[in-house]
Amino acid sequence: MRKFLSVVCGFVALVSSFFVIAAIGDIADGATGNASMGVLVGLLVFFATICAGAGTAAVRLWRGPRFDPRSLETRILQLAAGGGGRVTPAEVAVSLKVPIANARLALDALVTDGSAEMLVGDRGDMVYAVNGLLGASDKAAARGVLEGRRD
Repeated sequence: MRKFLSVVCGFVALVSSFFVIAAIGDIADGATGNASMGVLVGLLVFFATICAGAGTAAVRLWRGPRFDPRSLETRILQLAAGGGGRVTPAEVAVSLKVPIANARLALDALVTDGSAEMLVGDRGDMVYAVNGLLGASDKAAARGVLEGRRD
């Protein structure tokens, strides 16, 4: 459906561009005929705006929505919590049903903001360790901030 709307918008932009060219030609020739110069300028602005808007919409619809790596953040954290705090791009791609390139982008975004760490497995596979996901024993062993301090 997006591609069809993109073609329709492209067609509207193309038709509008003919009116823009015609208005520019009439204004350049000074041949206004029955129309005043103000009407021609108004038509030029109107059809130029329609042409630009429809052309922009056609391109955006054709390309599709841009991927926001942050859109997967919560789901990646849930997946990592179930996997001991570590995930691979392939696991994210399969579990969340996204392209592997998008999985890598989302995981790299977590690394960039310090929420995860990139590790390398024995076979060279990239493994992402999500910070802050602790096991029950680690949580039980946690102490108060001021406990055990010696001055």
